[in-house]
Amino acid sequence: MLDYDEPQRIETLKKLAPRLRVAFALLCAERALPGYRRFWARTGRGDPFAAESFAERLWFDVAGDPMTGSELEGTLGRAEQLLVDEDDGLWGEPTQVHADDATAALCYAIAVRAQGDPQLAAFAGRRLYELADHLAQRALGDEISRTRWTAADEERLLAHPLVQRELARQERDLRELQELGDDARDALERMKARSASEAADLLPD
Repeated sequence: MLDYDEPQRIETLKKLAPRLRVAFALLCAERALPGYRRFWARTGRGDPFAAESFAERLWFDVAGDPMTGSELEGTLGRAEQLLVDEDDGLWGEPTQVHADDATAALCYAIAVRAQGDPQLAAFAGRRLYELADHLAQRALGDEISRTRWTAADEERLLAHPLVQRELARQERDLRELQELGDDARDALERMKARSASEAADLLPD
């Protein structure tokens, strides 16, 4: 059974070229961004078109069309404005969690491009792990305690297929990124499309 080991994740990310750290964070964001669009469809809040365009521009950057410093700074500032406001009264809306994790993962991806910090790339992975964990809690319902959290509850959540599949995807992405050669544009495009398609498996209808 896979576990979430953030220190090990950071060590692996340190071995990647900076642009591939960005790619890892973007692959995580791609699996979550459809949840942000769903939040917008239900509430009218946010701007999924902007979020998706920011992600697409960053993919072009990774592929060799670099963003300027001012463009990068402006994109990060605009992306941060997409984050869900904690005081907007929408925390009872189920898709709000999807939107929060999606926009956070996207912001981390942009920040990785700006700073190259593997810790930030790991944070994007953590947000997807937390999203899978939240969805697993909802799926398990009364099978886990709501009043006193136990080690058995934690193990049951970790073993849930939603969590295990997300952890396996992150391990797979890291392994494939480590194996990429210098000309990786086509491989990255395939990985991007695969992550986008995997959103249907992660996020409930």
